[in-house]
Amino acid sequence: EHCFATIRPDSTSKLVFDIWLAVCILYSIIISPYRIAFEVEAASGSGVYYWEWIVDGFFALDIIIAFNTGYYDTDRYVHHRGMIAKRYFMGWFWIDLLSTIPYDYILSAAAGGEGDSASSGEMTNISDATNMLKILRLIRLLKLFRMAKLAKALLHWEEEGYITQRFMQVLKMSTAIFYLGTSLHYHSHTLLSPLLSSALSPSPLALSFSPSSMSDSVS
Repeated sequence: EHCFATIRPDSTSKLVFDIWLAVCILYSIIISPYRIAFEVEAASGSGVYYWEWIVDGFFALDIIIAFNTGYYDTDRYVHHRGMIAKRYFMGWFWIDLLSTIPYDYILSAAAGGEGDSASSGEMTNISDATNMLKILRLIRLLKLFRMAKLAKALLHWEEEGYITQRFMQVLKMSTAIFYLGTSLHYHSHTLLSPLLSSALSPSPLALSFSPSSMSDSVS
């Protein structure tokens, strides 16, 4: 039994789609650690905000296309959708799904709702919303799973001669430097800043022996 109108993996249209998908993945794996390290969010209603919705939509479209793209089993072309789905479920599906769900928008909406209820005097809701935003930043790292798919596509394009080995080396070096920089910034901000602030702030014992307190005790 054969199915109709599946996409050939070596077609020009699939290559164009994969190039755009690679651009979206590259943007995602750059912007996710950047937002975590520098705590910068896209302003609601801005061009970047809508662009990131488009990127998430493109990832969802990739899942649909994957269910409709045939594959080669040695020299035999397989275009039966049942076999395509089985192969996809045993391979990239779960990575694609986990990295496509817009956790940040879901948790932001939930945190916003809790924040509104906290304005009536529920201070615990403010704490819950803050904790949820921290979880949001960590969940964004799930999008980095797509780096494996990008690496596979780049290796395939390198074998086909679409990109050069020098380009791959420059891309790997640039990615490593970027992740090292964001990691250093994140750890310096989350670990060193509290230590420095506590070290520079006067202790209660020092305040008790300040000149003003001594003059008050003398008087």
